[in-house]
Amino acid sequence: MIIPLTSACTGDSMASQSTTASGPILLITDLSPRCDRALDRAVSLARHHNVKLIALHVIEPSFLSRLILPSWATVHKQHQEVAQQRLADDLKGADVELEVLVEIGYPIDVIKDVTQSHHCSMIVSGTARDESLGRIMLGSTVERVAREAETPLLVVRNRPDATYHHVLSGTDFSGSSRHALQTAATLIPFEMMTVFHSFDEVAGVRDLDQATIDERTRHLQKEAEDFVKQTEGLDPQKLPATVVEFGAPGQTIPRFVQEHHIELVVLGTHGATGILKTAMGSIAEQLLTLLRCDVLIVRAKRS
Repeated sequence: MIIPLTSACTGDSMASQSTTASGPILLITDLSPRCDRALDRAVSLARHHNVKLIALHVIEPSFLSRLILPSWATVHKQHQEVAQQRLADDLKGADVELEVLVEIGYPIDVIKDVTQSHHCSMIVSGTARDESLGRIMLGSTVERVAREAETPLLVVRNRPDATYHHVLSGTDFSGSSRHALQTAATLIPFEMMTVFHSFDEVAGVRDLDQATIDERTRHLQKEAEDFVKQTEGLDPQKLPATVVEFGAPGQTIPRFVQEHHIELVVLGTHGATGILKTAMGSIAEQLLTLLRCDVLIVRAKRS
């Protein structure tokens, strides 16, 4: 189903951000009320970038296998009609081009296929942990999308305004974290950003005295400032602030987010090192659980 675009994009963010998404925004949804915040954010992003919004709902084979053929076909058609109508009602007056897809398959495979075939620039999802039809779609599947999808994933927790006020981009000064920073600057409308680095050891030593911590912090602060200045695609008149703190990312990031009212955290992933330590391993899942703000996960570019 296509809902035609009825008006041009309006500026949702600071005028100095000239970069824009080129492909559609993909919303993955189980059609429940808890997905409304993700839907609203996806609409805002699609409007900001003047691109199509694709809303994807997946019916899993395990659900269809309990039905007696050929009744599954009727159920699919009815389910698709309900999804189309519900999303059309939710998006009345949104001024975005909308395509609703209701597919049968395993969610992670369908999401990856749709993302690639439609050349989507970003995936947007809500979160869910309860034992409902949407648990797999928006629980463990979100974590698998974060691990496996090449396309940036925005996990939405909070009710959105048009523009993020304060964004935090985690960095370990790698190419992966630079790519994440550039991606956020391209895809996310925001007012201010902080590039954040934390360390919990020096040369393999964790039991550090305050003088060593202070000296290392000063060194890394300079490195963080140089990292930002050398990152292409950022507005030179409004470069991100830089912050370096002592401690493990799983502790320092949530604390900083709470104290400074961060609305979005940007995390780059790569290999077995970096701000997430084990890429999309236990630290990433810990952050996705602990953080009460939105999270943008950006995979490293392939070599």
